[in-house]
Amino acid sequence: MASLFNTLITNINGVGDRRAVLFNKLGVTTVGDLLYFFPRAYNFWNTPKEIALLQDGETCCIKAKICSAFSENYIKGTSQRFVSKTAASDASGVIELTFFNNKYIKNMLKYDEEYLFFGKVTRKLYGCEMLSPEFALPNNRNVIVPLYPGTAGLSNKQIIAAVKTALAMLPDTMQDTLPDIIREQYGLIGLKEALQQIHFPKKVGDELQARKRLAFEELLVLNLGLRQIKKAGATAPGIKISNDYTNEFIKMLPFKLTNAQQRVIAECCNDMQHKPCAMNRLIQGDVGSGKTAVAAAMCYNVVKNGFQAAFMAPTEVLAIQHFNSLKQLLEPVGITVAILTGSMPKKVKDSVRTGLHSGEIDIIIGTHALLTEDTEFANLALVITDEQHRFGVKQRAALTQKGQNPH
Repeated sequence: MASLFNTLITNINGVGDRRAVLFNKLGVTTVGDLLYFFPRAYNFWNTPKEIALLQDGETCCIKAKICSAFSENYIKGTSQRFVSKTAASDASGVIELTFFNNKYIKNMLKYDEEYLFFGKVTRKLYGCEMLSPEFALPNNRNVIVPLYPGTAGLSNKQIIAAVKTALAMLPDTMQDTLPDIIREQYGLIGLKEALQQIHFPKKVGDELQARKRLAFEELLVLNLGLRQIKKAGATAPGIKISNDYTNEFIKMLPFKLTNAQQRVIAECCNDMQHKPCAMNRLIQGDVGSGKTAVAAAMCYNVVKNGFQAAFMAPTEVLAIQHFNSLKQLLEPVGITVAILTGSMPKKVKDSVRTGLHSGEIDIIIGTHALLTEDTEFANLALVITDEQHRFGVKQRAALTQKGQNPH
């Protein structure tokens, strides 16, 4: 299993260099990464609903017969968008099906034949409608289809095909990372079974068992790893900052910080000023609660004290978002913010790394590219990892080792 994390994703059939770049944007560079690139949701084709019970806005499956001929029209004012409409029914009611730019759909769906349809339901005054639903014969469809986080140019079908190949590369006999006694005590399935079921559950509930097992292991490893890091850092002196520039930072903001944000910033600054060891804190909050503003305040403080900060995100999309936010906020006051990702041209990456090593760059936002051996800092004092649960303990430790026991 460990070797699959050293096997580039280009070793999977159908994944060439161009497609590998798209996978890299999702944080997937190796076969092992792909095995742990879990679905965000599932399409459950095995639990069709009655048409009469459909709710507006829900995405679901129905089993129904085509009950009308197709009508075909071009959208008014254009000769490009072609619309085909038909109706399907079950014992409880009728639903309208609408397809765009598919002149062959009338030959694919036959009158009085029963099909499975999967799509988003829209309720109207006269009934309900599905726009461009997926469809299949009732006995010719995988009952549960995984849906993966995507990026432009990489379809869900392409990801599914790659994941199937990656699963086939698992050894027949795998050493489980959890001892039998632990799995029996907590009712956990084996690692290989969990990886197979999280991607392709055979029945409803399999994905929950897989998620329970994988989440248990992730939290256990994270807990043990953080304890080790904390224990190691408890005796090593942390970098001291002399002054707290939080009030100066607050005056720059176009909004007012909440009491919780101000309290967390104050606690972090107190740690970096007065505690004998390096700060090791977890900031937790809902989406939109202001965690990034807290991180920006800490970056501002260490830079104003003459040090550098590193901000690591699990994907290029998140890294770019943080880069744009911090650049817009901090560069007007003379703080240099840069970004480093794996997909950047080598010449650009080399230039950024030179700026980091010389101290010209104050804050670096990046992905796993920050962990490479040739990424060196002049005086790194603060390390922030966004969505830290998506990084391994060794990865976080590797970044902290690029400074003298940074916070």
